[in-house]
This record gives sequence, structure tokens and C-alpha cells, in this order.
Amino acid sequence: MSDQAIVSLGNFLLTVTLARYMSKTEYGVYVVTLGAFLVGNAIHSGLLAYPISVLGAHIPDEEIHQYAANGLLVTYAFALPVAAVLGTTIWALSKNRELALAVIAAMFCWQTHETLRRCLMSRLRHGVTIFGDAVTYLGQIALVVFLAYRHSELVAQTGFLIIALASLVGALVHLSVIGLRYPNFTAAIALGRESIKLGRWSLFSILGYWGTVSLLPWALALKSLAEVANYQTMMNVVQVVNPVMFSVSNLVVPSVAHEMKKPDGEKRALRVTLVHMLQGMVLLAPLFLGLLIVPGPVMRALYGHARGYAENDAVMKVLVFGAILTYTGHILNAYFLGRKSVEIVGRSQVAATITAAICAIALIPKWDLMGAAMSFVAMGIARNGLLIAALRQGSSQEVGSISRDLRVEVSPIPPTDGI
Repeated sequence: MSDQAIVSLGNFLLTVTLARYMSKTEYGVYVVTLGAFLVGNAIHSGLLAYPISVLGAHIPDEEIHQYAANGLLVTYAFALPVAAVLGTTIWALSKNRELALAVIAAMFCWQTHETLRRCLMSRLRHGVTIFGDAVTYLGQIALVVFLAYRHSELVAQTGFLIIALASLVGALVHLSVIGLRYPNFTAAIALGRESIKLGRWSLFSILGYWGTVSLLPWALALKSLAEVANYQTMMNVVQVVNPVMFSVSNLVVPSVAHEMKKPDGEKRALRVTLVHMLQGMVLLAPLFLGLLIVPGPVMRALYGHARGYAENDAVMKVLVFGAILTYTGHILNAYFLGRKSVEIVGRSQVAATITAAICAIALIPKWDLMGAAMSFVAMGIARNGLLIAALRQGSSQEVGSISRDLRVEVSPIPPTDGI
């Protein structure tokens, strides 16, 4: 959980710091381009990050450096066509060659870091992984502050060059731990094939998620890049839910898989899912209450008074509701993944994407920021509705008894070394 906290905190502080020092229009360009960058990286996350984590668990410690070399070769083979499409698209739309090249550099460096990171995590070497991640994700913030202190102009490509440099340094830290050999091409080809076989369903889900997350800023960009900046600065705050959400889901998936092996497994698996979900909500409640009661002061504290990012209190409150739906839906997704019901997760993601697209087309032209926020909420309602329907269909007789049992099982989360 502490490693996830470092990653999420680093990304949060990077987006907040860039918003403080960039103009609204330039930050809007950065956000729109970042969406394309995340969709491109989703291919790596689905096809390689997940399979490497699973397959690496079966590699002896003395062979991890060879495994990492093979993983990097497969990473670059998969990245080349993605980089070509991504760079060409960004250049064609922005007419900014420097921006396109910066995004490509950031993608290769980020994926190098992530592949090495996953190799270490597959061997449960979380202690050394945290150090490399801290160098990458907290180093980003140090670079932004350094450039701002020197009064350097911060433009969209600056953000991606910072990601590239920090990721490269973090990758070198991981590499110093792993060591590296020349790749074995036969083994690398086998790893690529196995990754495609194992990761195709994960790819579908991750692409759907990041494509949907990026859809609303892209739709807003058709009206105004300044509106994209306004929207993203609020989303930066509500997405603080992510470290708790991802950490809880990482607990739910193996817990559900374990409980399903026992007698009365469905009831026990659903119970443990709801307990973990409510425990996470205990952590998130103060944040949500603060954003509902005093959203303006929170935004001014983060972005300053001069940027004009604290003028959309009503929109922020709607986004908080959407964040609650996102959190609960993600945990329910984890429950179904633990049961290996991948098709339910896939259908719910498709429904969420279609709903977001329809609402964006219908609401954003008329309602601007509020239309984007309502689309975000509608997306969550569609996904959660399908997940709850599937839950009720499979467990209609157990839900009542589980809710009664929860009153004695929900307890504070024990202390950890990071949140």
C-alpha cells in the first residue's frame, strides 16, 4: 500500500504543481495530450505489466536479470507501433513536433521503468521497489519546482520531458538492483506470446478505463482548453481516491479467490468484499466531506488564488458523487475478478464507456463543466447498475444475511506504513 501511495502522491503532486505554474490553455493542452499518453501506456499495462507480474513469480531469483532483459525487449517491440501512432496523431492535431517527440520519449522511459518495477514486484522485493518509485514519482515534483524557481517557461512538452527524465532515473535505480544481460530472443518471443495470451482480457479492461477517463476532457477540448484545465484541476482532487481504491481492490481480488474455495464461498467472498469496501470509505469520508462542505478553500489551497480554479463549487460536489460511484464500482469489479467472472467486468466497462460517450455528446455542448461532471456520474451509475444486477442475480439469497453480519465485522483498518 505504501508503494501505491508513493505512485499516486507523485502523480497527484505533478498535476497540481503543473497547474499552478502553467497557463490555463497550456495546462489544457497538457491534459488532453496526457489522456492520449495514458491510453498508449494502457497497452503496456494490459499486455505486459500484468503478465510480467504473474509469470515472474515462477522465475528463480538467479534468473531475474535475464527475465528483465527479455521483458524490456518485448516492451520495446510492443511500444514501437504504439509510439508511431501516438506521435503521428499528436503531431497532426497539435502541429507541435516538440510535443510529439516529448510524449514518445516519456512513453519509452515510463514503460522501461514500469517493466523493471514489475519484475522486482513479481519477486516480492517491495522494499527496493519503493526506493526506485520514490526517485521517479517524487523526483518529478522536484524537477517542476526547480524549473519554476528558475522562472523557466512551463509548456505542455515540459511536463512530458519531466516524466521521461524522472522515469529514466528511476529505471536506472531498479536496473542497479536487478542487473541485466543480453536478451534471449527465443525466450523473449515466448514471453511475448504468453503475455498476449494472458493479458488480452486485462488489456480490454484497462483500455476501456483510461479511454473513458480521457473521453470527457477530449470532449471539453472541442469547446475550450481552459475548460479542460478547470475540469482536470477538480478531477485531480477527487482522484485522491485512487490510492485507497487500488489498495483495497488489491486486497479484495486474492481474498475473494481464497474464500471461493471454502464451503458457502459466495457468501463469504461477498462479505469480505463489502467489509473491505466500507473500511476504505472510512479513510475517504473526511476528504469527501471536506470537498462537499468547503470545496473553494481546498482548491485555493492547492492552486492559489490567481488561477481562478476555485469558482465551480457545484461542479465539484457532483464530481465527488461520481468519485464515490467510481470507488464502489472498482471494488465490485475486484470482487468479480476474484471470482474469475471477467465477462461481467467487461460488459460493465463497455456500458460505462457508451454511457459516457452519449452523455458527453448530449450534455457538454449545453452545460460545459457541469455537463462533463454529470457524464462522469452517469458513467458510474451505468457501470454500478450492471455490477449490482449481476451481484443480485448470483447472490440474491445471501445479501440480507451478509448486511446483518457486517455490523460486527467492520472495524478500522490496522496501521500501515503508508496510505
